[in-house]
Order: sequence, then structure tokens, then C-alpha cells
Amino acid sequence: MRSKLRRAAPVPENTLGRIQVDRRTKDLTKRLRQGDIAVINHADIDRVSAEALVACRPSAVVNAARSSTGRYPNVGPGILVAAGIPLLDDVGEQVMDAGLEGAPGVLVDEHLMVDGKVVATGTVMTAESVDEAMELADLVVVMSMGRIEQIGKPSDIRARPATPFAREFITP
Repeated sequence: MRSKLRRAAPVPENTLGRIQVDRRTKDLTKRLRQGDIAVINHADIDRVSAEALVACRPSAVVNAARSSTGRYPNVGPGILVAAGIPLLDDVGEQVMDAGLEGAPGVLVDEHLMVDGKVVATGTVMTAESVDEAMELADLVVVMSMGRIEQIGKPSDIRARPATPFAREFITP
């Protein structure tokens, strides 16, 4: 199912790198190097995964899945976008089996290209599209150590976090 978020954002020129592919983000970050293009299949990217990706300093992240499905708010996409890492979203699972590991790739607008051929197409996430995806979730229950910290709409929790933990959880 394709995302309803279709906002395009300019991808910085020369967004290129060696493609690294893994279905498990935490396994990919163990071998991802600065300047690589990370290809993942991670619905609802969480904070821990996004921070691990940012620490590796890839030139871009290409996600086969939707980075924010709307099932619940997740701050991972916002962390990537705020770090200036282009996020090409919802390109489809076929990219995972396309034999791209180690190939030189380049992002051109909403396309991942190898040897001048489009190998994946998706949506470039922006701060606005990340915010919109967060709003698709109806209610959020923020929990810490098995205890409910706050229940509410993502926008309400962002505007008025009840605890320091809720503030940290909901903001990128």
C-alpha cells in the first residue's frame, strides 16, 4: 500500500554513496559507513534506530516500508530529517532483493538510481510530511517502565507534555 503522503522535497545534489542493504536496521548500522546509502525495510522507524542511523552519517536512507504508518506516532523519521539526511520513503520491498549491496547509487529527486537506471521510487520525506504522518495516529499512550506517563493526541502531547519523559519521547 502506498503512502498518501506525496510531498516532494529537493534532494541535495550529489546525494550518492555505496548502497548497503539490510532488512534489520540494527544489523545494518553495524557495518554502515559515513557516506553510504542505507536501504532498510523498517515500518515506523523508532528513535533508537534513527539515532543509530544518524550516528553512522549515511548520505541517505531509503526505506522499502513506510517510515510512519500512522498506527502510532514515531519520532524516527523526524530525527533523520532534522539531521539533514534525505529519507526516501515507501519504495517497496522489491528493492531489498534487487542485488544492490555495494553498488554505487545516487538519489535523484524521488528516485534511487544505479548505473543511470531507476531501481526504486518513493517519497522524499520533509519536516512537514513527518508532522502530517504523526497526526495520522489517533491517540498515543506514552509509557515508561510499564507506567503510563500520558495519553492523548500527538499534537496535544507535543504542545503540553505531562512529564519530561513524554517530552523526550514525542519530540525528535
